[in-house]
Order: sequence, then structure tokens, then C-alpha cells
Amino acid sequence: MKNSEMKVAVQALGSLINVKLPVKTGLKIRSMLRTLNHLLDDVEEERLKLVKEFATKGEDGDPIVHDLGNGQGRYDFGDNLAKFEAGFNELMNCEMAGKPAALTIADLCDVVIEPLILMQLGELIED
Repeated sequence: MKNSEMKVAVQALGSLINVKLPVKTGLKIRSMLRTLNHLLDDVEEERLKLVKEFATKGEDGDPIVHDLGNGQGRYDFGDNLAKFEAGFNELMNCEMAGKPAALTIADLCDVVIEPLILMQLGELIED
């Protein structure tokens, strides 16, 4: 599983938290979520390093952020946009480090789970 697929998998696992499952399976899902959230934090830290390296800096030395409204902003990369994008794409295409043990169909018992959720789990679910 690539770093770019992790967020979707975390959302899919999060939707399973509210499904009535055996205790052992519930604990496994919680453990998987903790592991993946920790890995997502690591990916975000690396993304922020790229931002600090390539974003245009203001007078205070911090990256310049253009306000897009609704509390959202966009970093200004100026001539460094291609370098940032190359680094970001490399980061997101890396295989996830420390992948948790996958769920099995047996773990899920006879619970009805939407096909979209199963697809979003990707490599985190096995036969």
C-alpha cells in the first residue's frame, strides 16, 4: 500500500469502528487505526519538510500562505513548484512503512460491509 492510499484506508477502517463485530476483530481494527494514524503523521511531517524547503518565505521566515477563504490556504512555491511536486509525488508513491496485519474475511464474520469500504481497505483486507 502506498502512502497516497493510506488516508482512504483509515477512513474505511474508521467506518468499521461503528459496526458490531467480535471483540477480537474490534481490537484489531483499533490497533490498525493507531498504526496507520501514526504513519499518516509521519507522512505529514515529511510533507511539511518539503513545504519548508521549497515554499517562498515571508519576511518572518515562514512559508507564505495565500488565503483561499473558508479557512483554507495554499502555499506559494513560486519557481520551486515543480521541485515541491516532485518531492511530494515521491513521498506519496513510497510504500507504506510498517504496514499493520491485514483483516481477513473470517475476522469480519457474517457482517454486511459495503463493497466501497472493502475496496478502500485495499491491501488491508485478505481472503
